[in-house]
Amino acid sequence: LMASSTEVDSFASKVTFAYFEDSGIGTKLIMKNLKMDLWQKSWLYIHYAKLYAYASVKRMKHENILPFCDQPNIVMCRDDYSYGICAIGMYTNPLLPEDQFFDNKSFAGDKSDYYG
Repeated sequence: LMASSTEVDSFASKVTFAYFEDSGIGTKLIMKNLKMDLWQKSWLYIHYAKLYAYASVKRMKHENILPFCDQPNIVMCRDDYSYGICAIGMYTNPLLPEDQFFDNKSFAGDKSDYYG
């Protein structure tokens, strides 16, 4: 949703930036490499937990989890007027915990700390 890639034409939309600004995260925190206080970390954790729960319920019902993805290199399109790919990359070294987005129950299994 927010990550851009140099392989294709992509961008972060104005809606994404507005979300960060309205939520209190703001561009100052992005410039500080997301150094956050306890309240902000708690806020992000709660929202990530809600998104994870949303995706889990959709998966149990065998429904699509768009606009999110959890399988690498799968084409993900909302409609006939959009394009996208689930660009989950496997890195050569394990990522820091804050950069990991998958648990051991995901497609990555015991290598989940290499995906981001």
